[in-house]
Amino acid sequence: MSCKTIRISVPVEPIEAQPDWPFLRWLDWLLTLPSVVHYLHSRQRGRRELLELDEHLLDDIGLTREKAEEIAKRPFWK
Repeated sequence: MSCKTIRISVPVEPIEAQPDWPFLRWLDWLLTLPSVVHYLHSRQRGRRELLELDEHLLDDIGLTREKAEEIAKRPFWK
């Protein structure tokens, strides 16, 4: 018994650009949401950690106590 290979060629046409479906935009937004939340949380945590630094360390990074408190009191979205 012999095996024969059959090859079929199908013409490939370029795929046209899909319409901008609202679902895909929502899906993209939903997939990036965890990274945005992580970024905002880590930024707010860093601001709170500024309050724990002593005067010597604040002076090393060029901040005064008043400026560190001002930065720490900012809302998480700013």
